[in-house]
Amino acid sequence: MKLISPTDGFRITSGFGPRWGRNHNGVDISTSSGTIARAPKSGVVKKASFAGDSCGGTIIIEHGPVAEMGGNMTTSYCHMRAIFVKEGDYVRKGQKIGETGGRTSSQFPPNGDIGRGNSLGPHLHFGVKKDGSWVDPEEHFRAGVLRESIAVELSQIAIFALMVGSAIYFATKLFTK
Repeated sequence: MKLISPTDGFRITSGFGPRWGRNHNGVDISTSSGTIARAPKSGVVKKASFAGDSCGGTIIIEHGPVAEMGGNMTTSYCHMRAIFVKEGDYVRKGQKIGETGGRTSSQFPPNGDIGRGNSLGPHLHFGVKKDGSWVDPEEHFRAGVLRESIAVELSQIAIFALMVGSAIYFATKLFTK
């Protein structure tokens, strides 16, 4: 499954599975409040709202049938402080969908971060469902995100090296005449 990272860089601070006596249906990705979140795959926005529940600002994207998964897939994003999309919108892979939140109320006086829900600090809670059942998002990070992130970094390094090499070549031609 080829998904891109929902944030530019990520470090998972809490994984999928049992946590504090119940199941943690997703992964928590450490971010600064205001970090841009992106759609990891194209799809239709099914929910985009600020709820008064533990999730706070929430976006859910339905990606439809995904052959690699053998079923339908949705992704969810919790603790959003800003939502750029609305229900029914079609979003493209990589499109900005909102900003992460999750800071405590004392850091955003007087009302706090409206999207934080039950959050002890800034992060993005990212979940993946297959046919209505939660699955471990890390499987899709290993399958697509990390590989794509490494490829992007390597291509950026290659372009930089090409630019430096070109500058050196032209400088030597210019100063050796």
